[in-house]
Amino acid sequence: MFIVIVVLSIAAIVGFTIALFLGKEMMKKFNYMQQFIAANPRKLVEFTWMGGKNVLPCMRNIRLTSDKPFRALVGFHLSVPFIGSGFDYYGYVESRKIGECMYEAVVQTWMGKGKTQFQFVCTEENIKATCDFQDQLIKWVSAVYPPHPWQKFGFFA
Repeated sequence: MFIVIVVLSIAAIVGFTIALFLGKEMMKKFNYMQQFIAANPRKLVEFTWMGGKNVLPCMRNIRLTSDKPFRALVGFHLSVPFIGSGFDYYGYVESRKIGECMYEAVVQTWMGKGKTQFQFVCTEENIKATCDFQDQLIKWVSAVYPPHPWQKFGFFA
């Protein structure tokens, strides 16, 4: 029994140390991205999903439009208890031409009942983000980012 307690204690210490290290690395990444955005504020596009009790959690489209071709990193605000918060960039999209001097990129991602702030760090300025009824009818999407299993059950969604 004593050996089991010692092994479990060592495993807990090692696990906690690894979690702390990864948390600090994540905060370092958040800091780098914040510095980059501060130097290029006009290339940042933000969109806030308000969510709500009566909102059906599902995959939804966020449409980015511009008069120039562009690329963008896709991110959201992430808060980690006891470590901190920042924007975590988890995807990438490229625009396509949809008309004379009109380009769009459509990101399909999970949107739950909770409020979520999305950020797009773009290669161009003056990009508009929308997520209205018409945007949900778009069949062509630039990128699809499905939810983690726990998000489908309502945790961190």
